[in-house]
Amino acid sequence: MNRFLSTMVMLAATLVVSTAHAANVVYPDGERQQAPDAIFLDRAGDLYPPFGVPVDTAAMLTLDPDVGAVAPLEVVTLRGMYRWQASTGEPGWKKLLAHAQVEGSGDFDRDWEAVQDALRRMVVKQLNAQKGTDVLLVVHGFNNDFRGANKWLVPFEKAVLEAYPQVRSTRVYWDGLLGNDAGIGIWGEAQYNGPRVGQQLRRVLNQLDADLRVRIFTHSSGAYVVTNALGDGSHSYRGFEGSVQLKERAGALDGAYAVPRNITDLRVAMLIPAQPLSAFDGFAQGTKGVVPTRLILGTSPRDKAATKLGVSCAIGGNTCMAVRTAEAFQWSRKALAPRAGQLMVIGFPAPATGHHEHGVEWYMEDREQWQALLGQLLGDASGCPASGKTWCQASDGKELAAR
Repeated sequence: MNRFLSTMVMLAATLVVSTAHAANVVYPDGERQQAPDAIFLDRAGDLYPPFGVPVDTAAMLTLDPDVGAVAPLEVVTLRGMYRWQASTGEPGWKKLLAHAQVEGSGDFDRDWEAVQDALRRMVVKQLNAQKGTDVLLVVHGFNNDFRGANKWLVPFEKAVLEAYPQVRSTRVYWDGLLGNDAGIGIWGEAQYNGPRVGQQLRRVLNQLDADLRVRIFTHSSGAYVVTNALGDGSHSYRGFEGSVQLKERAGALDGAYAVPRNITDLRVAMLIPAQPLSAFDGFAQGTKGVVPTRLILGTSPRDKAATKLGVSCAIGGNTCMAVRTAEAFQWSRKALAPRAGQLMVIGFPAPATGHHEHGVEWYMEDREQWQALLGQLLGDASGCPASGKTWCQASDGKELAAR
């Protein structure tokens, strides 16, 4: 069988199981206990309560909309599980109300919003208390549960804090689905969750103090969570066309979902940003989204996952920003100009044979590019580097193309 034919057979086999084994990710009490300062979000973007307030994650996974326990859109969500508890008299709902200091009105939807407002205030207070440091939010990608994400989050944090002691890191865990055998179609499914999670994360970001130094690092699909947290990501993602609510929130300029323009010192680094080249187009050159002071994209033309094993970055959920270095620079610069600060796209080297492994730990081994990315995100580096496979626009508009 020739190479082309074998590739097509592999692709067909992958697509057949594209959604068969994808599973939602929930965060039980023991995991939240291990990371007490982390932010945990369900697939709708709602916040988990801190450890000490029990969450029936088993019920989240088993409640069946067909028997009327919850609405279909509330399956595997905190809201759906607590709605069920409220209707059946389970004690968990009352414990959550007490923790949030919300006096139940009997109107579940109203009480749920009050609870989420209270949990957001707790997170905002925690982050604002870190003033004087670099507040680093770290967002993992899809196909990560708690244990899987920590395989790179733990060594990543250790390396960062050794090199940049002024940093205070906060992990952001979300439901990007889990499915090692689910095939490439899971990218599209995960990209359906991302905007919802991002828009709710925005409700934390837009309450942060203006003088807080905010730094965000994302890996893979964490990019479109943050893109939608910062502004209008509706241009590139499926799901918006079927939801008036999502569309209205996408580029909101005021209200609870207002884009977080309060953040004046914002740096964002996206390693292998698994999103379309047009991801920032809806920002309307900064009028419908906050443009980072520095935006650093780390790309690789041979990333194993984002290239879909070399078949195409455009199928099964578009991930082309991760693999097309020059185009990623050109699209992002056009979408964010003229408000763009420093924009840098760093091309990580492709192995001589095969593909680049997708995990953060593998990119950390590319020392030169990795240190350049972290230096721009967390260090004193400014301006464009004099050499290297990098596309860069400095804050003064000067452009340096890769050599």
